[in-house]
Amino acid sequence: MAEIIFTVTSAGRNAALNAENTGLKLELTKMVFGRGNGVQDENVTTLIDPQVETGLSAGGIQPTTNTLMLGVNVTPSVDLYVTEVGIYTDGGVLFAIARLEDQHFFILSHGIPFIASFGLKLGNLENVQVTVMQDAPIAQQMIFAHESHPDPHPQYSKAIGDLSVNVKNLLQQFFDQINNSNNDFKTEIEGDITEIKGDITDIENQIKNIIEEMNKITYPRTIACGVAVGSNSFTIDLSGKVEDLRDNKYVIHITPEGSHEAWAFQRLAQSIKVEMWHRSGTNRIGYTGNVNWSVIQASGNSVIGGDGDYIIAGTYSIPILPNETKKFMMVGAGGGGGLSVNWDSKDDPEKDGKGGQATEILIDGSSLAVAGGGLGGGGAYWDNGSAWKAGEIGEGGTTTVSNHVSSVSSTKGNDGHSARWDTVGGLSVSPIGDYGRGGDGGRGYGNGDDGWAGGAGSGALLTCNYKNITDQTQYITLIVGAGGDYGRNANPAYKVHGTKGTDGFARVSTVG
Repeated sequence: MAEIIFTVTSAGRNAALNAENTGLKLELTKMVFGRGNGVQDENVTTLIDPQVETGLSAGGIQPTTNTLMLGVNVTPSVDLYVTEVGIYTDGGVLFAIARLEDQHFFILSHGIPFIASFGLKLGNLENVQVTVMQDAPIAQQMIFAHESHPDPHPQYSKAIGDLSVNVKNLLQQFFDQINNSNNDFKTEIEGDITEIKGDITDIENQIKNIIEEMNKITYPRTIACGVAVGSNSFTIDLSGKVEDLRDNKYVIHITPEGSHEAWAFQRLAQSIKVEMWHRSGTNRIGYTGNVNWSVIQASGNSVIGGDGDYIIAGTYSIPILPNETKKFMMVGAGGGGGLSVNWDSKDDPEKDGKGGQATEILIDGSSLAVAGGGLGGGGAYWDNGSAWKAGEIGEGGTTTVSNHVSSVSSTKGNDGHSARWDTVGGLSVSPIGDYGRGGDGGRGYGNGDDGWAGGAGSGALLTCNYKNITDQTQYITLIVGAGGDYGRNANPAYKVHGTKGTDGFARVSTVG
């Protein structure tokens, strides 16, 4: 499915300006789908090959972004690969058009209802309104009216606003009385001040509970969804519908329908880039099936995002509000233990354990702080029947910080062991759980008395604060490291392997 991008036509812009000059509103009344391919040109006045026409079932203007939102609900009488879409005024003027040269946007199927929503930024055009069909589904109209309204829940915001004003007025009156009183009076009411502070805390908690209950009613809600048809690479544009997709309050679902090897997507500020692959023999090829996708907002803007424990290795986005401080506790992943093998595998580099990945925070690709992973333990081997070679120990992880973080506290990871009867990996330095522990090395191959592989080092512990001193929400990239793999060898018989290192850990909390 190709991206649908509308262009306001010259005729549409002139119609809007003419309406403005006469003190009228330009009314948009219908949408037409066609199958003509061509260049998207603002000077066009009609579709090349119109096929299906339908009135608008819902619509409105989102006032904060001046974004036109339109909804249609149509049961087509033909099968149609839609390559052009036109929005028309009540006077039959083509107001806006989206057209492709050699692809199609989506497919309409005979007798199957098609329900969709579209968005278009109007720029400096202000006098545009949408006229919907009188028999359009009332539910769809209500949803559009709700989403386009600048304050869809005025009762909540008014109640909270009134409560806040009343609290502020009462406090101001109280403190005015204190300032106008003598020292004796101030001493007498110190207990009352403490009590009032407790009452303020209770009120703040009540407001927080109200917000949480509002979120339970409002969320989760679907922001957008669709089906990409026969495309192995496409972009989903959500401009005007989301604040910033990098915020973890937005949940993204990608579901391929056909056979495939793998898929991946990149979460950008206002869009999602999706890549799909299949395989033919040993070669990776493009995917050709349908791909279902959806974007769901799981929580409201008022919920403090990002706080919590991150126990699964991977990459996360943490929002930090203006003037907000986040505390990060990070543990690097443990390295993997070494492998003990016979003499014919002594030169195999895979016998050494792999280092654990670092747990790290970054902003705009620049590193802020790193809790390093533990190094892997070295492999041991029987040296041509003459002697055993013990494996090297894996050292514990270390930390690095930039000058953008504060309140830094760190602990180096523990080194692993490599001694007779002792190949234990470095113990975890995490204050929570056993995260970042180094993997054990393999015990001696053969008679078990010699050839002890090296135990891996454990990940480092780092605690620091980061404050957003800008006037915009920032997004911290948090990478939780994965534990290193133990040493390996292709020969299944003559070896004793160790264990993997455990994954890293991170805890994020708001300061103050």
